[in-house]
Amino acid sequence: MTILVLEDKLGITAGYAGIWRSMLYDAGLSDQFVRQVSAWRSSLPAQQLLTRKGNRKSPGFNPALVSHEAAWLRSVIQQVKPIAILCMDVALLGLVEPEWDVAIIDNLRGGVYVFDSIPFLVTVPISAIHTQKKPKDIRAMNEGFESEAEWNAAHGEEMEDETEFFFEPYTIPYGRWILGADLRKLARIIEKTQGRRV
Repeated sequence: MTILVLEDKLGITAGYAGIWRSMLYDAGLSDQFVRQVSAWRSSLPAQQLLTRKGNRKSPGFNPALVSHEAAWLRSVIQQVKPIAILCMDVALLGLVEPEWDVAIIDNLRGGVYVFDSIPFLVTVPISAIHTQKKPKDIRAMNEGFESEAEWNAAHGEEMEDETEFFFEPYTIPYGRWILGADLRKLARIIEKTQGRRV
């Protein structure tokens, strides 16, 4: 009985591990049944997972990669055999919402979708427990660069490639409460579908 967690680019780092275990426990879930995976550290082309379109400032899932992401996730599902999927990654939202402008965490968070007959719950990344972006998280997401100016200087100011971005951790007010509420919702979904808790 495994819960598959799809991490964002930052992931649940060692610095977040204790908080994550505590939040799982508070929701009635055990970390021994959780398997964390990341599309960013898979065989998928990480630099192409997100793209920017139109006037929207934040990047979103890359429609050109959705079929590759679906094949990748199906291979993970085959190995892990999860009873539920918890998605923290905006790059994978195209798997459950085909509309690019709709598929953002703010719109889909807390929603329960289905991927290959498996409940798929969208939530915020672990960094949302903070209200301010942590410099170490910014460096972890951007090859050691802490400022966008430094990153741009190293990567070229006039990049024509719409799939390379300077990333910032996802932070929101009440993020810890929101993530906790979603984990409790996940526990209820599992109890309802499996008849027991994990």
